[in-house]
Amino acid sequence: MTGIQWAAQAMYAAQRRLDIATGNLANASSDGFARLRARGSIDRNGVHIRAVADTRAGALRPTGRPFDLAVRGGTFLVRDARGAIVRLGNARLTRDRFGTLRDPHGRVLLDASQHPLRVPPGARFFSDGTLRLGERICGRLGIGASATLDVGFAMTANVDAISEMVDVLAAQRSFEGAQRVIARIEATRKKATDEVAQLQ
Repeated sequence: MTGIQWAAQAMYAAQRRLDIATGNLANASSDGFARLRARGSIDRNGVHIRAVADTRAGALRPTGRPFDLAVRGGTFLVRDARGAIVRLGNARLTRDRFGTLRDPHGRVLLDASQHPLRVPPGARFFSDGTLRLGERICGRLGIGASATLDVGFAMTANVDAISEMVDVLAAQRSFEGAQRVIARIEATRKKATDEVAQLQ
């Protein structure tokens, strides 16, 4: 690759890193958002940046709502209208008239057997993932044996705004540095061309 091609690749990588950091910042207040980490690599074709999900749990924020659920160390399942099953670690659920719980996207909460979980009036979730009406277990979430269900909590985004701002500034500096390299290469080429023309 030429010097200009290398610098152009560096500019593209810096822009990608900037996009990742600004996306994280934009979602810093979105409950359950998992930040993306920029991971770079270099080969003979230049610099490459890929986004990798950060799976660390965010902090818990109390909501007091009985069907706001957050899982530490596991996930639960919801199913959308097309039948696709999705794993979540955090959801704000609402009980419909049929007794099923739905998230803001209309997806239905599933039990450990992947059937829609029916929630009788007065039933409550417990930290082991069970749904109980009094002493009777009337349902169970498949959160995993070592997981803990936090009831009445929302999991905040795992975004550190200060770190993301540092990444934004670093990416901007990298982009500007690559721009300067290209400008210098072009200036050197122009000077060499002009000198050759004068010699002729």
